Amino acid sequence: MDRQRDRHTYRETSCNCGKEIIEETKALQCDTYGHETAWKCITCVGITPELYDMLTVEDGPELKWFCESCLHSPASCPPIRDNHDKLEETVTTLGKLIDKLCHIKNRLDHKADVQQLADVETKMRVVESKIENTEQEIQEIKQNRKTDETQMIDCVEKVLTAR
Repeated sequence: MDRQRDRHTYRETSCNCGKEIIEETKALQCDTYGHETAWKCITCVGITPELYDMLTVEDGPELKWFCESCLHSPASCPPIRDNHDKLEETVTTLGKLIDKLCHIKNRLDHKADVQQLADVETKMRVVESKIENTEQEIQEIKQNRKTDETQMIDCVEKVLTAR
């Protein structure tokens, strides 16, 4: 609802009742059309001057008023169609954002799996290293055992030879 008429765009026009709509006239302008023929005086709208003053106070809530043709024929009002187009665009954009979020979630899930796999591989390398160390220790023990057996045989041979 036009709270203050812009002096640069306001033009004198008349209401359906024939009343001249001038700058001082208490009248409402349709928020859909917004042109000079969309003005209605408060008598035609059916509101009192006091209610008009309350509705048009500067610090009041933002209100919208639509003329009868807009109320009964929304398809004929371009801004409403524009709003519908904007709504469709917003829904489409939201759909795309949801798709992107799903893709990001899948990538994050995959990264979590990759990290878990890397952790398992690290643990496997530690286990493999321990197995190799154990095998080396076993080889050393076997080698030491052979050396011990060889030394024992040498001792037995020396004793037998000495007799």
